[in-house]
Amino acid sequence: MRLQLVGRFAAFDDGDEPITVTPTGARLLALLALHRHGLTRGCVGGMLWPEKNEERATANLRSALWRLKTTRSIAIVDREPAVMCLSPEVRVDLDEICRGHAGDGVAVDRLLCDLLIGWDDPWVWPFRLRWRQTRLHAVDDRCREFVEGHAYDDAVLLARRVLAEEPLRESMLRLLVRAEMERQQTASAVHAIDDYRVRLQRELGAQVSPRMVELASALTDDIDGTLRIA
Repeated sequence: MRLQLVGRFAAFDDGDEPITVTPTGARLLALLALHRHGLTRGCVGGMLWPEKNEERATANLRSALWRLKTTRSIAIVDREPAVMCLSPEVRVDLDEICRGHAGDGVAVDRLLCDLLIGWDDPWVWPFRLRWRQTRLHAVDDRCREFVEGHAYDDAVLLARRVLAEEPLRESMLRLLVRAEMERQQTASAVHAIDDYRVRLQRELGAQVSPRMVELASALTDDIDGTLRIA
């Protein structure tokens, strides 16, 4: 069995055919996928049904487990006396991506996806934030590979997609500027830095870093100093 947590949740059997799982079953599987070492039943019930008392949450958990047993998959959840965990045979895309250092061989579109899109459960948030940092670093690496491999159009396209989501990410802005300069698009590079400067001042009340000032100064020598750093 394979679970997809990056993007929208999905479950697949060993033949990569989709498996229909109830919303509650999906949340149980995702929760255990994010805690591969397992959780106690009380912890699982409290996290999935925080508004219920312990007795009601325990009953809901029993019902969810029974429904999972009716799917085509075998041994979805191992139930030990004190701890619940996924069977080791269950593959999780997030684990596989992170073991491969996120960027290696992973499609760019996957790296641009958030974790468990559409879910607002509080237990998802810490993992979503951690994944966001992982994937953004991986996308930086991918964009750098494009630049160093002279695939400048691909680098610009990727950088602009990331900056649309994270407009204050300076590392990606520097890569965008490098790629635009290699494409002889100096004006576009300068405008990108200027937009960044304005947004940084407006949203954080901060000034651009000395490294960006140095980069911008080098660029404006080519286009009559139009960038406004101060």
